[in-house]
Amino acid sequence: MESNHWDPLGWKEVFKKLNLEAPPGGVSFFIKPPEGVNRLDGNMRLCEMLKRSHEGDAFYADPENHTCDAGLYIMGKDVPSVYTTGEYGAGLQIFNHTRVARKIYDFIPKFDPESNISYVAFSPLDKLTFDPDLLVLVAQVDQTEILLRAMSYLTGNNRPLPLLPIHGQWQWHIPALQDSKLQTMKAWSPMTRLLLM
Repeated sequence: MESNHWDPLGWKEVFKKLNLEAPPGGVSFFIKPPEGVNRLDGNMRLCEMLKRSHEGDAFYADPENHTCDAGLYIMGKDVPSVYTTGEYGAGLQIFNHTRVARKIYDFIPKFDPESNISYVAFSPLDKLTFDPDLLVLVAQVDQTEILLRAMSYLTGNNRPLPLLPIHGQWQWHIPALQDSKLQTMKAWSPMTRLLLM
């Protein structure tokens, strides 16, 4: 299976055989509301949206649906300066100083504001009506090993591991920015890995 080719039936077959504990979820970024997907009913943080899709909901969110500015930042939207100056991160004691917290904005890629990305869609694999920029999988380590080997089976290419000192939702858009469908990153538990494709 080519890494840059989306074959939903093939992926469904693979995931069925792997018997993953949570259904895979697709994520994609759009300029206009995606067709065939309903708008999110309510408001939540970007990181909560993935959980909602894992529970079976397919939806898209627009800027008004976001209760946390992280999602808006990666889409290239303006956010209050309390974030980009480092005051917020230092205030939460995630970092020991504002200058340290501010540095993460040197590393977090985001869509160019002129790209007009305003919508992010989420869907469980069995309800996908759009080509995902990435699939989010929760898998055990042995399952992840099988998937990583399969991704390089045809090409032998290495898969880069972009890691940032903050939550993973800040990385969901990297495949779309790099025009790459396959990315991986470590999860927050030593027993599982989160695989982003």
